[in-house]
Amino acid sequence: MNNRALWISLEVGAVVAGAVSSFVEKHIWSPSYSYFMLMLLLIVDLTATVLLKQRKFRRWWLLILPAYTLVLSFAHSFGTHEPGLIWLPQAVIGLVVLIHLRRLIINFGKLQLMDDDVATVLNARLKRRIDMIEAEKAAEDAAEEVPETAPATLPEHEAVPA
Repeated sequence: MNNRALWISLEVGAVVAGAVSSFVEKHIWSPSYSYFMLMLLLIVDLTATVLLKQRKFRRWWLLILPAYTLVLSFAHSFGTHEPGLIWLPQAVIGLVVLIHLRRLIINFGKLQLMDDDVATVLNARLKRRIDMIEAEKAAEDAAEEVPETAPATLPEHEAVPA
């Protein structure tokens, strides 16, 4: 391959990468680098799970990336266009990142790609944070519950003398 063909290939690749990034930014997730980092996290987590459990890679596992893309796209679209759901995108990506990052840390510790002590400390801190989030949510739910009250009794009026 000569230099001219290499430069043309690089230019076409840069245009395609820019178009994909722009599409992701507009329609799936903004900023797009967060989406790409999440997809990389999912790929690495899936690969570590396959290596740890010594399973064969299954083709249907490839559906995981489009499924998460669809969920993120819905969350981003609803959060952008519906004022009451402005919190939705951050809630979705936060939970996905916490869950998969925690699982990746556990898998890396078991595969001895990370020091066991470091993996244990990171896992404990993430678990503590997840427990705090769940406790806050439970407290909010309890505060929103309206206690049941007994039906009001109507006072009995005495007859007024005429």
